[in-house]
Amino acid sequence: MRKLFSVICFVLILAELPAVAQKQLYFGLQGTAMNTWITNQNNYDPTRADMTYAATFGGGGNVNIGFDFNKHIGLLLQVGYAKLGQKSKQSIGDTNYTRNIKLNYLQVPLMFKYRSSGEVAQFYLMVGPQFNFLLSAEQEYYKNDASFTDESTINPKTHKPILIGEK
Repeated sequence: MRKLFSVICFVLILAELPAVAQKQLYFGLQGTAMNTWITNQNNYDPTRADMTYAATFGGGGNVNIGFDFNKHIGLLLQVGYAKLGQKSKQSIGDTNYTRNIKLNYLQVPLMFKYRSSGEVAQFYLMVGPQFNFLLSAEQEYYKNDASFTDESTINPKTHKPILIGEK
């Protein structure tokens, strides 16, 4: 099934390439694999050191709708979904902490597209805003592979417990 999906995506990408050379409306699909990072993790608990990042991979896909005004200038609107996040871990003595963050986004980029007119090589320049809407966020926090909530830390500004493992 994965091979079939890969072949279909590859064919759609190749079919989209000739469509950008003339004035017309075109549609396409796009998929991507990403390596994601969430930095400054000390924000969730200022009393603990930063956790060590683990390789975290996500992916996404878009539906493309574009219009080329001529062979150099066009607009591209994409509507897509991205699954992002971060895995991290920390060991303090015999205690192992693991934190998994899962973020799901609806992404809507609107791009102005410029294509150069070289004979040997052609380059694209795409500029524009991308709007991201958080659909869901989940945090899993484990102490020695068991789910846990640590209320021992007090927020210095609100003087309330910080619930580290709270979802």
